Amino acid sequence: MKVTTSEMQTRVRQELGMPSRLRHVALLTASIIVGTGVGALLLTEPVLPQRTQWAFAGIVLVAVAWAAYATWVLMCRRVLFGRQRVAASRMACLFTVLAFGGSIAVRDQIGIGAVITSGGLFVIAASLLLAARRHVSRLAALERDIAPVAGHSGADR
Repeated sequence: MKVTTSEMQTRVRQELGMPSRLRHVALLTASIIVGTGVGALLLTEPVLPQRTQWAFAGIVLVAVAWAAYATWVLMCRRVLFGRQRVAASRMACLFTVLAFGGSIAVRDQIGIGAVITSGGLFVIAASLLLAARRHVSRLAALERDIAPVAGHSGADR
């Protein structure tokens, strides 16, 4: 597979470009807002039912995880070669599996619609994980094709 210099520059710009960074800044901001708001409710409302307190604690943990992910991506000053997509989709799969399990556990109170919705979200997250892995495989193949020409191996990263 031949790759031109301009094609490679375009790929690098897509990963390091301003739109990508702005999306991660938006994710960081939203996760901080959600985590802080729900955390404040959790701390200031001790009369909440036990199950609600557990749900709020879970929401705070998910928000912290997304904030950590966004911070990691924004702090990296090099191309991640799609690893950020794999990490994000793994997190999405984990969180949707937890939501799916929780919705099954309380389906009598919340209805079958919530179970179907969370199951559907898991299917979407799993398909994004497969797409991210394929993307990383394609980039690895490109790197293998370029490495002999550039005179280095991928091991020096």
